[in-house]
Amino acid sequence: FAALWSFLKSKAGQHRTWWIASAVLFLLSLLSKEMAITLPLLLFVLSYRPAAPKLTLQQRITMLIPHGFAIVIYMAMRFNALGFVAIRANTANASLLDWISLGFLALGNYLRLTLAPYQLIAYRMIPVRLADRPAESLAALAVIAALAYLAWSLRKRNPDLFLWSLAFPLMLLPVFNFPGITSSFVSERYAYIPSLAIIAIV
Repeated sequence: FAALWSFLKSKAGQHRTWWIASAVLFLLSLLSKEMAITLPLLLFVLSYRPAAPKLTLQQRITMLIPHGFAIVIYMAMRFNALGFVAIRANTANASLLDWISLGFLALGNYLRLTLAPYQLIAYRMIPVRLADRPAESLAALAVIAALAYLAWSLRKRNPDLFLWSLAFPLMLLPVFNFPGITSSFVSERYAYIPSLAIIAIV
């Protein structure tokens, strides 16, 4: 949060001290919680706010260079400490549709946990195959589609709402599961950082 605040103070890199401070704080946040790695994506999206300085695409990418260096430093430290740590399991017998629907269901669960955090448990196991969870997946898809349509329809009247709505799933990207596991889980602790988007909207 401090890294985001510092970047906003820098006015997209125009004030160098705040700009560098944002990158340093970003590196510290990575050492604290790896999910912070999505901050550059968030900064890129927020650079399109009406109140933000008008920039070209090249300028928007350039403004994130210090944060890119922070990621390189963090990955070097991570590799030095852990090496290539990867857990491999037998790939589940699942189709592309299964994996896509799993992503929508996970997003729906995180949205629900952020707005109504009840029945909190460490892990919420989700079957990979769509056939094992059709009702839940359709309900999640319907809610996400309705909210996405609402945000899109209001994008001209309230562009900040649209951008923060886009930021929520972007900040969840590190915890969306990919093929290679036989079951998936959702945990409320992964919603801490993305909840910033919901707070901004509210």
